[in-house]
Amino acid sequence: MDTLESELTCPICLELFEDPLLLPCAHSLCFNCAHRILVSHRSSSNESKPVSAFQCPTCRYAIALDPQGLDGLKRNVTLQNIIERFQKASLSGPNSPSETRRARLACPEHAEEKVNMYCVTDEQLICSLCKLVGHHREHQVAALGERFDKLKVRQTGEIQEKSNTNCHYNLNKT
Repeated sequence: MDTLESELTCPICLELFEDPLLLPCAHSLCFNCAHRILVSHRSSSNESKPVSAFQCPTCRYAIALDPQGLDGLKRNVTLQNIIERFQKASLSGPNSPSETRRARLACPEHAEEKVNMYCVTDEQLICSLCKLVGHHREHQVAALGERFDKLKVRQTGEIQEKSNTNCHYNLNKT
């Protein structure tokens, strides 16, 4: 179920898609997440005119908007139906996604966003908006899971090294 849930999760809010839009690159976004990207673009460029394009957060493809804006993009009805079935099926199980979902940290720069990646350049946790329109736009980023695994391996190695040193010290002391 975890693998299926990850396929049904928005790359911006990291929740199950809600009112998903189908982008021309074939990726999807929640309507509200796409709207937040446009609002963030507008506020970062200090312009009052509507934003005519944004980048897909998954593949960085430039999504051109027609005069209708987000309403001009197609709704991903099939994905929405799959999510509804998934939610019905998981509500009856003891390990429903809502129960097993981890607490997430809020982004310090975008309070309503959750951190979901690691900026390798600045060595800090960031959200998708930081990467898409913030000052981390040109920085190298890594997935949180990937960064966690690297830190875990490093910490395990340091602990083993210290325990070997302590064992060696205790053996020499006797």
